Amino acid sequence: MIKLGDLELQLPKIPTDEEWTNVINELQGLEKEATVVRAKGYTLLAAFNESKATLERIGWLNLWAKTIVALESALSAFKEGLDWTLTRTYTANQISRLT
Repeated sequence: MIKLGDLELQLPKIPTDEEWTNVINELQGLEKEATVVRAKGYTLLAAFNESKATLERIGWLNLWAKTIVALESALSAFKEGLDWTLTRTYTANQISRLT
């Protein structure tokens, strides 16, 4: 039977700072802000230099992946012109926290 410590984690290719800068400079508004957050998320992954699998590393990568998927979903909504809906949903969420 294979032990967890014998497995190696395979991480996705991480864009360079120059690639992020080029992408971010072409955007504006909420889409730009979301892409900046996305770049910061990938920067966290760049600091992940241990490839041996542990339960903690798998858990961290699981949370990281879920966050990136949420950001990708928001970016897709921006590209489809749903930013108005996202803004209203965010505002309603903020108001409900105050009450």
